[in-house]
Amino acid sequence: MKKISCGLLLGLLFWQSAFAANLRIAQVDNSDLLLGQVVHLYLSITDDQGEAVKGITAPDLKVLEGLSPESLEPQDKVVDFKQASNFEAGVSFLLLLDNSGSMYRTLEGKATTLAVEQRIEIAKGGVKSFLDSASNPKDRFGLVAYNSFYQDLTGIRSDKGGLLRQLETLEKPTGDAVYTELYGSILTAAQNFLPPKGRKALIILSDGENSPYFQNTQKPHPTFGTDPILWSQALEQLQLEGISLYAIAFGPQGANHDRFLRQIAVASGGAVFDAHNEGELKEVYQKILRQILGEYRLSYKAGMGLEDRRFVQARLEQGGEQALATRFYYSGGLLHPKGESYLIPVLAAVLSLLGFWVLTKLKFEHNYPKPHLEILEPGGAQVSTRILDLGQGQTVIGGAADANLTILGGKGVAEHHATIVFDPRAQQYTIAAQGALTVNNWSVQTKVLESGDLIRIGSTTLVFGQEDLPKK
Repeated sequence: MKKISCGLLLGLLFWQSAFAANLRIAQVDNSDLLLGQVVHLYLSITDDQGEAVKGITAPDLKVLEGLSPESLEPQDKVVDFKQASNFEAGVSFLLLLDNSGSMYRTLEGKATTLAVEQRIEIAKGGVKSFLDSASNPKDRFGLVAYNSFYQDLTGIRSDKGGLLRQLETLEKPTGDAVYTELYGSILTAAQNFLPPKGRKALIILSDGENSPYFQNTQKPHPTFGTDPILWSQALEQLQLEGISLYAIAFGPQGANHDRFLRQIAVASGGAVFDAHNEGELKEVYQKILRQILGEYRLSYKAGMGLEDRRFVQARLEQGGEQALATRFYYSGGLLHPKGESYLIPVLAAVLSLLGFWVLTKLKFEHNYPKPHLEILEPGGAQVSTRILDLGQGQTVIGGAADANLTILGGKGVAEHHATIVFDPRAQQYTIAAQGALTVNNWSVQTKVLESGDLIRIGSTTLVFGQEDLPKK
């Protein structure tokens, strides 16, 4: 079961790289598939600092497509290739802002009545900096506030002034409104995010975890009733609509953040960022904007067929080195020759797939309650183990044979590349690097680890996991 689950993660969520450039299929736009048999790939190519790489040309890229990751075939009919294509066509951005009760505390989590000290005010400043920097008149924006309930403040519009005015209307929630319908808000945003074609990016800021209304109040939610919205349902909706999610985990180091939010973001073609203070938050919003505006759009003639789902792989080749990224997309708008819609079987297949995925992940997490590292993508290297339980001492990661986790053949991996140390007083793990290290797309030397953190050493991607510690 674990082998299948891990394979699914590798095939659908993560990009693979054998050199410095990181390749990600940020979005698959199949809106022209029915009439023109054309699929548009939005490719994010970044360096180890998360900055967009310039100068990539069409000959550097190859596209493969098939019914499975094992049956991919080259697609030679590339009909269009554009650098920084999002400047020409514009991007639709939907900004989701956490307006739950905890956002009116200080960064350290203390109660305060001073607006300037509250997390919500810092978050507003981040949104304003993003809007100020988005200077393309063809871009469109929307603003949503969410807590127990989903509040669409503006719709999607080109008038940034309207968003700024609505931003100042946010009020502290009271009573049953203080909770956080995180997954439900993502699902609702994906369902209502128009237009139906072009580059669409959903950017969500959250300072905590999914905390559903019904779970906290035992009252039916006005929209979701008594059925909890699962993270897999939010992911499914993003994939069906072709929307990438950029997640910002906002709050002090060591705070509890939603571990599944990270998986939703990466699986949808987006990315995850941590922001611990005002300066980091503004930089995260700027980095997301730079990444999206620096994307490449590659359009190709898709293979013939009436299959429900097709896999597509992009390959970047330069100087004998290669980076790969694999995604799947749905052809839910195509019709069977008898006129029957493929949408229903597509949904059934997706729900079955994601349901199986959730079960295998839950089973795995139950079997590994201890703090651990899991190898998600070896990146061409040989690793000494796929799962490593972390003790309460030091754990060394690197290319040396005496390392606790040995990574052989990984480009740029030092013998003792990084060390994870347990602090018994604070009950937390800290990673310290001797070489290049990124955690959640941030280049770091040291970081207190949080469950779900994505760690990249050379071309190898790992995830840190642990049971949530009891709150004092």
